[in-house]
Amino acid sequence: MATAAMTLFSLMVSLVFKQLYREPVLINLLLPQKITKYSVLGYLIHFAVGWILALVYYFLTIGGFALLSFQIGLIFGLISGLLAIAAWMVFFKLSKHPPKINLTGYFLQLLLAHLIFGGTLAWVVMQ
Repeated sequence: MATAAMTLFSLMVSLVFKQLYREPVLINLLLPQKITKYSVLGYLIHFAVGWILALVYYFLTIGGFALLSFQIGLIFGLISGLLAIAAWMVFFKLSKHPPKINLTGYFLQLLLAHLIFGGTLAWVVMQ
């Protein structure tokens, strides 16, 4: 649910600002094999990373390393977002044909999207 909320936010920002900020589409564009930009593979990779992050958050909370709260979820989202920005910077740098997008705008929305991810994740886990 958290990855879906984040992905929906990215879609809305893409539509409002008429920019390509959709993570699954960008993943498809960066993959080495020829696939369409709307292939399901980008979505599978994006949601798999979301599940891994959700499991990390869950185990941090049940292991007593982090409190289970909305605020901690936002902090987790912030940290995840900063790590995602660093990873995307590497992906774009290594790509022979990086997409021509507004990187500042993309990274800002990516950080906000991860705050939504963390907040939604905390809310789901607290239920």
